[in-house]
Amino acid sequence: RNPNTSYSYNNKNRHYNSRSNAKSTRQQQRRRPRRDRLDAQSAEWIEQRFISAFDHFRITTAAKAQQQQQYQQNQQQVLVDFPTVRECNEAMACFGDAGDLLRSLRMFGRMRKLQYLRDNVLLRCSDENAQRSLSSLQLPVPSLVTYSTLMSRAVKLNKPRVALRLWNLMMTTTTSYSSGDTITTTTTTQDEAVTTTIVPDVKAANILMNCYAKLGDVTRAKQLLHEMKTGTTLDGSPPMLQARRAHQLQQQQQQQQQQSTSPGFTITPNAITINTLLNACQNAKDLDSAMQAKSEFDALWIRPDATSYTTLIATVARGPSQWSGQSDPSLAFELLKEMQEQYGITPNGMTYSALIDVCGRCRRSDLALQGLRIMLRQKSQQQQERELWLHHQGRSTTTATPYTLPNEVGAWTAAIDACGKAGRIETATKLFYAMSSNFGCEPNTVTCGCLTDCLLRAGRTAETLEILRYMKTKDLEPTEVMYTSLMTRADRLVQMEQSSIDSTTSSTSAQHEDDPMGSDETSGTKAIEVYTELMRSLVDKRPLRGGNNGKSSKSKASGVPTTSSATKDDHNSAVLMQVFLVFQQMKVSGATPDTACYNALLRACARAGDYHRAMEVMKELQSEQVLHDGDGPNDTSWRELLRVASHMSRSDLALKIWNEGLTYHDSNEQHAEESNSSGKSSPSVNHARMNRWIPSASSFAEFIHAFLKESKTVPSEKGEQKRRVLLEAIIEHYQSALRSENAGDDDSETNIMSLVDKDQLVDNERAMLLVLQTVVSLHDIYNVGSGSRSLTATTTKLIKRRQEMEEMAQSIVSLESLRDIRSKRLDWSSFQALERAE
Repeated sequence: RNPNTSYSYNNKNRHYNSRSNAKSTRQQQRRRPRRDRLDAQSAEWIEQRFISAFDHFRITTAAKAQQQQQYQQNQQQVLVDFPTVRECNEAMACFGDAGDLLRSLRMFGRMRKLQYLRDNVLLRCSDENAQRSLSSLQLPVPSLVTYSTLMSRAVKLNKPRVALRLWNLMMTTTTSYSSGDTITTTTTTQDEAVTTTIVPDVKAANILMNCYAKLGDVTRAKQLLHEMKTGTTLDGSPPMLQARRAHQLQQQQQQQQQQSTSPGFTITPNAITINTLLNACQNAKDLDSAMQAKSEFDALWIRPDATSYTTLIATVARGPSQWSGQSDPSLAFELLKEMQEQYGITPNGMTYSALIDVCGRCRRSDLALQGLRIMLRQKSQQQQERELWLHHQGRSTTTATPYTLPNEVGAWTAAIDACGKAGRIETATKLFYAMSSNFGCEPNTVTCGCLTDCLLRAGRTAETLEILRYMKTKDLEPTEVMYTSLMTRADRLVQMEQSSIDSTTSSTSAQHEDDPMGSDETSGTKAIEVYTELMRSLVDKRPLRGGNNGKSSKSKASGVPTTSSATKDDHNSAVLMQVFLVFQQMKVSGATPDTACYNALLRACARAGDYHRAMEVMKELQSEQVLHDGDGPNDTSWRELLRVASHMSRSDLALKIWNEGLTYHDSNEQHAEESNSSGKSSPSVNHARMNRWIPSASSFAEFIHAFLKESKTVPSEKGEQKRRVLLEAIIEHYQSALRSENAGDDDSETNIMSLVDKDQLVDNERAMLLVLQTVVSLHDIYNVGSGSRSLTATTTKLIKRRQEMEEMAQSIVSLESLRDIRSKRLDWSSFQALERAE
């Protein structure tokens, strides 16, 4: 065709396609709320209702086989309350969307068995009244929507063969309803049997096409398209559609001779049909069949869309073909130009992602960057149009969010991967940092994974760890492949360090010559640093989010178990197991763990609340072998151990850990003096003297947090006495810390808070907020106790103590560290304490 013909073709169908697209959009908007109304609880209720009605129907109909007269007398009991077929379909869709396909199939099996029981009763029952009452019963037997629902969920869960079995079952089953949700029952007697078959529509055919696309079966997909258009099969292959229509016409019109020789019925394919066929060609890496399927758009007068050309471009350079070479991306650029100029289709981020990915497969990083520049020019033009539209609307363009194309991050990811595979590591790194700072497109987990893979292959471990820390700041969770690659790289570094110690340079170079992880380590990164960062990344993984609002925080604080808290505990236990596996792998590889590794283990134990395992880790950290290497417990180690007691709401454990931390170094110094007097040297002598634990304000916050959490979990039958004792202990420790003048002064042996720096303490927001919560809680207790009208000595003491709490609360609120605290995110307890204190 010449360009003028194609342009007139576009004008001819532009109005029709716009109307059809708008109509389909309105239909989707009307259907979507109806499908989203059903939640999991309603689906379970429909399932239980169906099972109960099905059991009642089966038991009642079984009486017919035992005693015909009893069944005829109890025929009214057959009329049970079944849910409609639409409700059953919605319940199966809900189960399938939740990933429980087996549950949907079990419900489907009961629906088929219900149909069999009904037909069997109608064939054997001789009572016309019973037949009439049973025929009028609206039973939820499988319909076309039922099969389509199950097939689509099976394909979505990557089980196309299950969907194919459902299709074959649908095409070999007769039923007594028309295609759709409305059920029309028919009377079937021994002399006359009127049955109807399920007639597939274009949606069911598209689902079948999607099954072939998932399997990469281009031959069957092309056969299905040909049968949809003509109603005949190709090369004598088994029919998919026409046999069912022929059987239906034979039963309904009683014209066996004419219908057996007539062609099958046809289904008009739509754009989804051809796009799914293109997807099958892409999965099969068959570019020739994809270009042949592209001609179906013109043959069927269907306008292609961006998805059509995205799939076509993604099929280029996947294998040898007649249209393009396996390492030639020029056809991809031609298809991009065709979709813009001939059809006026605007490419999206997925289109450019497929284009750049083709260039990456061809090892043409220059063309990949060219495709990225084309996308940026289109983005700049659309951004200018958007700013102009905002200006006409009278809205400010400075406060608007940065404009990004749909799925733009995929194009950046493909460009970074293409540069990394071509060895242009610097360019890939610059693209990674420029995409968010200069172009407003934030990297995702796949983007970070592509860059870390390129960096590890180039032996740049330090930059890989920087990307891992960047993901932590952006709340991006690394994938399992990234963790495996980092562990493999750490094992390589251990081997390199041991080889360098043995001074076997020649054997080392020969050993790592073909190392896929790269052996050119110039940054000086040690294996222990990789293991430590890997363990920290695992510990900082966030649990599944769900219902973390103020109400859930309040319920957790009061000790009420919630579903989200149980999920969080399971997540923390799984993380603890993963961290210990990494630690064991580190020791097996030959690396010596340091204090940072042990602190990561203690942090994982603290999040999981595993006190016994945390104490085992602390004992191993205090061992002679660890102290010989110059390491040992520090403030972070004791703070994480205190966090375990805080997680368990055990003030006694917190006090025990605090005293153990203060006396640990003293016992080591005494052991050192005994060793010196006997003439023996201990490896822990200098470490004990130089690294004596001086508790920080954060450690003090964890210490008093254990008391505060235990006070909130005191049962009501024990009264306020124990709760008041715990809260008073917090105030006593806080005042003791304020009385200490210098952080190094330990003149007072009875004051266990003498080493806490009071300046750091009053500047610590979390510690002061915990003290404020304690003060407010004590004020409430003393307020209740001083409500008596008679002024006794006890009442006067309570009133005086309440005034002291008020003064202390005012002094805490007026601190410099809490002046701008409201601008930050606070938990519900701290927010309430601030409101009460002010």
